[in-house]
Amino acid sequence: MKRKIAIDGIRKRVPAGFQLPTSFARFAADVGGEIGDGPWFHVAWANADPLRPLDAGGRGALLPFLRFRDGGVVAFWLERVARAPIVHLDSEGGQRVVGTHLDDFFARLARRRTGVPDLDDCAPLVLRGVGKPAGGLGAAQRRFVAWTEAHSALRRPTAGADGEKLRRAMMTIARKMLGKLTSYTARDYWSVALRAERKAGRLVVTYMGKGGIHGVWPQVPPAYGVEAPVAQLLTMVKHPNKGKWDITITKSGIVTFDRDKELLLVDPATS
Repeated sequence: MKRKIAIDGIRKRVPAGFQLPTSFARFAADVGGEIGDGPWFHVAWANADPLRPLDAGGRGALLPFLRFRDGGVVAFWLERVARAPIVHLDSEGGQRVVGTHLDDFFARLARRRTGVPDLDDCAPLVLRGVGKPAGGLGAAQRRFVAWTEAHSALRRPTAGADGEKLRRAMMTIARKMLGKLTSYTARDYWSVALRAERKAGRLVVTYMGKGGIHGVWPQVPPAYGVEAPVAQLLTMVKHPNKGKWDITITKSGIVTFDRDKELLLVDPATS
């Protein structure tokens, strides 16, 4: 299995005023062979969802250059054109600075000290021209957290009695679906996927059945009474005039619309 190396896809998204450091091409050449038991990633651009702007360029933008199979990325954070910090955005919405600049990231990568499991939990990479890690990441991390909070498309948990009442109603419906409409049972760490759509002036709620994400999405039977709470929740979402929303309900008590971008309800006992 070869590691995908697609530098041109990264270069064409480099914004004006920024240049890839010379060490980047050397790094791509060093990691371009067989993956073996080394760190799993591709050297390629990837969408840095859920942050906006993603690849708009200019100050404050992100330029991903490593892509993991779970959707996470490592990216230049172009807060600074010279010696841009390197950041990791994981598939669960977490973010952290993993290098004060590219060469600092390479030094941590060679020593398996990036804090990224896909990089640190495997055999180390052999990289040319790698020096010692720079100083601490605390100051850059604080700046990056503030920036991500300002630019993130994710919603903060919605508080209030109305939201909690609806969250509980959705949890009750999801539990009734377990083992009947979905492959999960109450013993599993389960999640229930629904889809709400406005069709010809009416709300239709479907569910991801036992065929998985690529299977048929049948309508939730009326006996479950899901349309009423979903309709009320749609008055609380960020964009109530959209035509479709994906809803996920988890055993941990989370009800989220469009992966936290439209609405997020959590169990107040665990938040």
